[in-house]
Amino acid sequence: MTELERVRDVEARLELAEEFHEAAERHIPALLQGLEERGVAFDENGSIGFISHAIALVKRLETGEKVKPLDDDVLSQLEEEAIDISRQVLRPIEEAYGVALDDSELALVTIHVQTAMAKAEKARRKQQG
Repeated sequence: MTELERVRDVEARLELAEEFHEAAERHIPALLQGLEERGVAFDENGSIGFISHAIALVKRLETGEKVKPLDDDVLSQLEEEAIDISRQVLRPIEEAYGVALDDSELALVTIHVQTAMAKAEKARRKQQG
């Protein structure tokens, strides 16, 4: 399944309003591709969760809505590698919308990225062991 097909599948599950389809389908496949290029791959459930969040992120950017702020210490509890990867893949969206995403948005994406990285590492250890 291509990145775009994965996005469309989640859009259908979420019953995303038609007005947001174009923006979601423009940005989210690029996010997924950027993550895959950096070695971050999602299993099926992780993919659905990440795409759902990414759709909500794009919708917030389209409408100017802000995510509720997370506690200040959430980002500090996440791994620096996952934060860096998240920043890198979010940069094109920030440029497209002319905004700097706040730490709450970054943390929400990073949680998905870090979880995918941890699952992949666990699977590698299981294969080796």
